[in-house]
Amino acid sequence: MSKAQSYGVRDAVRDAVRSGVPARAGVASVRSGALRRVVAVLLALSVLLSAVPFGAFARPTTSTDTSGTATTQDTQDTKTETDTKKTTKKKKTTELEKANEKLATATPAQTAALQALNDQLDAIDKETEIAAEEYNAAKLHLASIESDIKVKKKDYELIKQAYELQAAELDARVRDYYREGGNPGLMMLFESKSFADFTARLRYAAELSTIDADLLQRIRDQRDQLADTLNKLANDEAQAESLEFELRARKIEVTARNEDRQAELRAQNKELLDFMNATTTRDRINENTLAVEIKTGKLKDVVITDGSPVQTALAYRGIPYKWGGASKSGFDCSGLVMYVFKQHGVSLPHHSASQALKGTKVTGLLQANDVVFFGSPIHHVGIYIGGGYYIHAPRTGDVVKISALSSRRDLTAARRYSWTTRTKAPL
Repeated sequence: MSKAQSYGVRDAVRDAVRSGVPARAGVASVRSGALRRVVAVLLALSVLLSAVPFGAFARPTTSTDTSGTATTQDTQDTKTETDTKKTTKKKKTTELEKANEKLATATPAQTAALQALNDQLDAIDKETEIAAEEYNAAKLHLASIESDIKVKKKDYELIKQAYELQAAELDARVRDYYREGGNPGLMMLFESKSFADFTARLRYAAELSTIDADLLQRIRDQRDQLADTLNKLANDEAQAESLEFELRARKIEVTARNEDRQAELRAQNKELLDFMNATTTRDRINENTLAVEIKTGKLKDVVITDGSPVQTALAYRGIPYKWGGASKSGFDCSGLVMYVFKQHGVSLPHHSASQALKGTKVTGLLQANDVVFFGSPIHHVGIYIGGGYYIHAPRTGDVVKISALSSRRDLTAARRYSWTTRTKAPL
C-alpha cells in the first residue's frame, strides 16, 4: 500500500469516528451514538480493505514455468518430507552405530557369557512354545469331539424318527389284523382265485412280516448303538474339556514362570544386559532395513508375487505375539500360518504339528510360500520368503517379523500347500 493510500484510509477512519459523536445527552442518544460509531468503523474497514490489492492475503506461490517447476509450497513440502526421512534415517543410523560400538567393546569372555545367556533364554522360549502348541492341540481335539457330537446327535434323531415311523406302521398292521377277526389267512382263502394264489399270498404275508420285524430290529439296534456312541462322546468331551482347562492353566503357569526366569537372568549381570539391549536394537534396525529391501524389490534373491501368501503375511509384520492368537490383535506361530493360508483357500488347524501333516512334503530346494517347521516335537512354524528368510510370530514379547533360517538349528520339515491367489486386500 502506498503512502497516499495509507493517508486516505486514516482520514476515512478519523472522519467516520467523528461523525458518530452523540449530539445530545441522555441514554437514548448514547445508544444511538454507539450504533453510529459501530457502523462508521465497519465503513472504515471496508474502505481499508478496498485499498488492499487483490490476492494480498493469498498463500505466496511461484508460477509454474513451461518446464513444470513446482510451486514454492510444494517445494517446501517436498523438502520437509525429505528432511524428515533423512532425520529418521540418521536417527536409525545413529542407533545402529551406537549398538555396534557397544557390541565391539565386548571381551571374548563377555561374548561367551552373552551367548550362554541367550541359550538359556532360547531354552525358556522353547518350553513356552511347546506349552502353547500343546494347548492348541487340546483345543483342536476338543473342537473335533464337539463337532462329532453335533453330527452324531443329528444321526441319532434321524434314526429315532425312522424307528418310530416303522414301529407305528407295524402297530397299524397288528390293529388291522385284530379288526379283521384275527384270522387274515381265512380272508386270503376267500379272496384267492386258486389254491396256488392263496399259497403265494400267505407266503408273501409271512415274508412281509419277517421283513418288518427285521427292519424294526435293525433300526432299534442302530438307535441303541448311536446312544452308546453319544454317551462315549459325552465322556470324551468331558475329558477333553478337562485337558483343555489343565493345559490352559499350565500355559498361564509356564508363561508367568518363564517371564520371571527371563527377568531374573537379565538382572544377574547389568553389563550383559547392556549388551543384550544393544543386540536387540541392532537386530530390530537390521530387520526393518531388510523388510524395506524385500518390499521394494531391492533384495535380488527374494521376489514377492502379488496375491501370494508371503505378500499376505508381510501385511501383518509388526503385530504382537499372542498366546493362541489368530487375528490382527495378535498371533502365535501356527495362528499366523492358519490365518494367512485361509485367505488362499487352504484350511489348516491351529496347531503346528498338525499343519505339518497337510500339503506335500518338500524334498528339494525350498520355494517362496513353503511352510517351514521347527523342533522335535514340532512346536514352531513360519512361511518361507526366499533368499534364506522366513516370516513368523516368534515368542511372547516379540512381534511378527522376518528372520534368517540360519538363525535356527532345529529346522525339522517343510510342506507345500496348494494355494490360490488372493484377489482382495489382506483381511
